[in-house]
Amino acid sequence: MKLILIFSLIILTSIIGCTKKDSTNPVTPVIQHPIAAFGFTGALVTPATVSFNNSSTNANSYRWDFGDGRTSIQENPSMLFNNRGTLTVTLIAINTSSSLTDTTRHTLSITPGRVYLDSLVINDLPWVDGTGAGWDLTSGPDVNIYFGPLPVSETSGSFLYSWGTLTDLTQSQLPISAYISTPWQFANWSTSYGFAFYDYDAGSSNDLMGTVSFTINNLITQGYLNSYNLQTGSYRLKLVVHWQ
Repeated sequence: MKLILIFSLIILTSIIGCTKKDSTNPVTPVIQHPIAAFGFTGALVTPATVSFNNSSTNANSYRWDFGDGRTSIQENPSMLFNNRGTLTVTLIAINTSSSLTDTTRHTLSITPGRVYLDSLVINDLPWVDGTGAGWDLTSGPDVNIYFGPLPVSETSGSFLYSWGTLTDLTQSQLPISAYISTPWQFANWSTSYGFAFYDYDAGSSNDLMGTVSFTINNLITQGYLNSYNLQTGSYRLKLVVHWQ
């Protein structure tokens, strides 16, 4: 009987010792380290609507910086980019329990999808007609300029925009800039547009001096420039545009 009692006390002491050891050495909690990750979908051509797909792990709060001054705290934001350019989009993923963060970035290259005509610069034009004679007998030509899709015609009214008459134009007056009051957007980049030049003759029909044509698709083979040189025969023009 005494032997049984001693054995029971040993077992009880062992159990109490283990209990005390566990209570003074609690299990260390696992720290949640967030991992930031995201992708995006949408055509990167202005006006570009881009959806950002957040695939971060161990995170429950987010901070976005879109590289153009705009930010968001949404988990999966969608943004509209109206202007071309290269942007660095940053996502910070946050675990609010551990206060730990992780950061990742992606670069977006937004291609311009809109182009506007601002002005036409006239650097040179033909000072004689097909016979070698001057357009006007006693002075330089009085020039009217018309713009639109081909065929551009003054007589049929087939044009989008016209400028006032350049009276008694001489070579010493060049270059001349012909501005458009409101920049004109090229809706179809494959359409052939042109500038038609007419010699204005009071009291008689005006003479077509010539037409210079182009397409936006042909111009952008040179890149997204602010101006393009157009040359056809004696015509030397500069097309001034801006892209969005």
